[in-house]
Amino acid sequence: MFKYFVSYVYNKGFGNSETVTNYKIQTFKDIKSITEKIEEDGNLKDVLILNFIELKGKK
Repeated sequence: MFKYFVSYVYNKGFGNSETVTNYKIQTFKDIKSITEKIEEDGNLKDVLILNFIELKGKK
């Protein structure tokens, strides 16, 4: 499992979150999947991921 800190912008401002995946982010499809999850979980629209950083340590 991989843990990431994700920064994003959406239709009403900026935000950040921590997300855990079963895969290492490597493709646009991976980023799109995380974008959709953030929109769904936060009831947000027009999310655009600005940056993500893999967090080290226990996952």
